[in-house]
Amino acid sequence: MAAYSCLQIEMVSLLILMVVSIVKAFQFVANLSRKTAHPAAKSTCKLMTHLGAFVTDIYLPQGKWNQKTVLLVHGMCPLGKDDPRVVRYSANFSALGYKVVVPQYQNICEFRFLPDMAEEIVATIQAVRSNLELCPSAMVSLMSASFSGGLCLIAAAKPEVAYSLSALLIVGSYGNIDTIFYRVVNDKITDDYARLIIFKNLIRFSSGVNVVLEQIFNQAILDLIPEGLKPSGRAKQCDENSAENKQFLRVQRDQQYRKELMNEIQRSPEAALLIKGLSVVGQIRRIKAHVLLLHGDQDPVIPAAESKQIYYSLIRSHCSVRLLVTPILTHSDARLSLQFGVAILKLIYEMAYFFRHA
Repeated sequence: MAAYSCLQIEMVSLLILMVVSIVKAFQFVANLSRKTAHPAAKSTCKLMTHLGAFVTDIYLPQGKWNQKTVLLVHGMCPLGKDDPRVVRYSANFSALGYKVVVPQYQNICEFRFLPDMAEEIVATIQAVRSNLELCPSAMVSLMSASFSGGLCLIAAAKPEVAYSLSALLIVGSYGNIDTIFYRVVNDKITDDYARLIIFKNLIRFSSGVNVVLEQIFNQAILDLIPEGLKPSGRAKQCDENSAENKQFLRVQRDQQYRKELMNEIQRSPEAALLIKGLSVVGQIRRIKAHVLLLHGDQDPVIPAAESKQIYYSLIRSHCSVRLLVTPILTHSDARLSLQFGVAILKLIYEMAYFFRHA
């Protein structure tokens, strides 16, 4: 009788967890259409790690007590943690009762590719996990997207933090950096933003470090970012007749030149080290957290095939993972509409999986 009662209690507890998860998922998805963030109690501090201090925003749930913590890793936007989309998602999690920690990763803000970039995310996970005020349960969930999402997957597999992560929500990530490079060079991806960021980081392996050329690429990237998602200030002007500007224009306009550059870059040992360090699929076998992968079916920058690569890699490693390819997501945001009724229900269902474990 006692065993039967225990079984009943366990079943009721599981049912309650499922209902709460579905309610949270419904609220989260419903709030995706909001253009402004939920009111949230936000403070800024310095998160101390073994790699140094990270300026960090903390969102605390209002009138709710929750032992659970979400670390949100911003994308490649110069505003970083102050990106209005990041603020909106952080406040959204906070409204559901989560403590949300959002560090500023300067290398990501500055559109840099470095072979050990995931180590900064590992360091912030360790710092949050060991802070009882920020993370009473000593377990952290992660949310990120695009390039940063790939870094989070790499970080989540590191043995020093793998067992401290409960759930990952990764949106529109790449799986194999090599395939992204190939698609950009061969105009399979026509997005100028992606092309500029990639060549800004790789061209030094061909022509050497050139500060002026890097500044030209940086300004061109900033010129493509909508107002409100970049710092205010006057654009830096460059000499249109300079050798650096002529090389930049050739990279932009000449596909054959891009192919020649990439062939030269791929012969560089330093470039090979970078590609190995940033490739996701080969580094995620040891992930222990529950993973939800979301990807827009018409993502113009990173195709959904990349998330499928990640999904099958995790399946082969016997990880707990779910994948949803959906028309609701673009590369950088979500769009809710009545025409996506069935897709919205599917998104709520999959988000409930994340909230069951986060």
